[in-house]
Amino acid sequence: MFLFCLDGPNLETGALPIVNLESEVLKMVAMECQIEANPSPSYVWYEILSNVSMMSDYGQQTSYQRLPSAAQNVFGTTKQIQRIFQYPGQYAMQCQAQSRGKTVKQDFIISVGCKLF
Repeated sequence: MFLFCLDGPNLETGALPIVNLESEVLKMVAMECQIEANPSPSYVWYEILSNVSMMSDYGQQTSYQRLPSAAQNVFGTTKQIQRIFQYPGQYAMQCQAQSRGKTVKQDFIISVGCKLF
């Protein structure tokens, strides 16, 4: 019998650091952070305000805004989040998981199109 202990959060096997999603205006989009850890990590979701490339780890600057405190309480410990976008365009969210003093990030790019009737 083998015991496997993670030294902090890591992306799940096969998970991508950047996830691309498509949706329509006023349609709910569900995102699940694919980061695991032992002990269970705390999750914090951020909405990315700029349209700068998601390559922030490679020297580009990206602006982040922590979700409002009421939403932070809801999303601060869960690996799943649901959002509704009112306007067409490209949006970005980021999940950060923290455990054992280590933080791992996963980015979500959401392309929102017009609602088809």
